[in-house]
Order: sequence, then structure tokens, then C-alpha cells
Amino acid sequence: MNNYDTRLILAYCQFTCLLMQCVMLKQLVEQKDAVSLALASVPGVKNLSVQQWTTAAELAVTLSPFLEVTELMSGASYPTISMIVPVIDGPQHLLQNTTGGLDVLRDILAKMVQEKFGDVFDDNQLCVATVVDPRFKMSPFDSADRRRRALEATKRTCV
Repeated sequence: MNNYDTRLILAYCQFTCLLMQCVMLKQLVEQKDAVSLALASVPGVKNLSVQQWTTAAELAVTLSPFLEVTELMSGASYPTISMIVPVIDGPQHLLQNTTGGLDVLRDILAKMVQEKFGDVFDDNQLCVATVVDPRFKMSPFDSADRRRRALEATKRTCV
């Protein structure tokens, strides 16, 4: 088992915890009226403020990239090395390019993903596996330089 496999397994466990939190937050926000009504009927229990409801909704949105990754990996009968680039880069890209709401949390999560996995585009094996996988091909390579490097690595590997 290589270093990326180990990190992917650990990340999967962490993402599963985030998945449960995200699902619970989404359900809480969806049931806001029912929860508020139930809390109002319990003496001594305060209802959530407008700011708390807003924060819960924004947190659910911020964690949603991790939910999507977890669902993708959980739904895969055979997770493969070719999934690593899209699975790591996708949430990182969304975290870095989304604004509003919980910007500080998104920045922290993006930094943590970067620190844990580094630049997956620097690993030629991962890039080649992604390029030759018909599910992904060149789609994760969003810049001309990344596409060029991935194609060159694939050509070197195939020759």
C-alpha cells in the first residue's frame, strides 16, 4: 500500500465524520420550522436565533463538497487510484473558489486538505491513472500547464 492509499483511507474516515455532520445539519435546516415549533413548546429551552440558523445553513453548504466526495467513494464498488485526483482536487477547488458565508472555515479546510495531500497534480502516477480512466480523462486538469504535464506523463508511461 503506497502513501496515497494510506492517506486516502484516513481521509475517507475523516470525510465520513464530516458526511454525518453535514447530513444532520442539512436535515436540521430543512426541518427548521418543525424544530423551532418543538423547541418553543419545551419550557426552559431557547430556540435558535436567526444568526444560528444562518450559520447552520452556511456550514451545511461549506461541508457539502466533503459530502459529495464521501458519496462518490462510498458508491464506488472498486475505488481506484484514478479517483484520487478528482476526489482531492474537487473539494479543494470548490473551497477555494466559493465566497460568502463561512470564508474563514473554507480557507482553513482548503489549507488542511492541501497540507494533508499536497499537490496531487505533481504525482505522475496519479495523473496518468486519471487520464486513462474513461470516467475522468482530462476533466480534472483545469489549466493548460496541468493538461500538458498530464499528457506528457501519460505518453512517457505508454511508450
